[in-house]
Amino acid sequence: MEKEKVSSGNIIDFKVLKRIMQFVKPYKGRFYFVIVLTFLLGILTPIRPLLIQYTLDAHVQYG
Repeated sequence: MEKEKVSSGNIIDFKVLKRIMQFVKPYKGRFYFVIVLTFLLGILTPIRPLLIQYTLDAHVQYG
């Protein structure tokens, strides 16, 4: 009978992360750039409707 793989229960499995990083090594700069961009977009996405509201309220004339 084969052994079944059991999840460690951790949020981040560092063994898997280490294996992924081996494949990413040639593209390390791009990888980190994409990670930073992901966090920035996560922060800026909720702000977009506020910017649109401000633009319409402050700079677009009524009528």
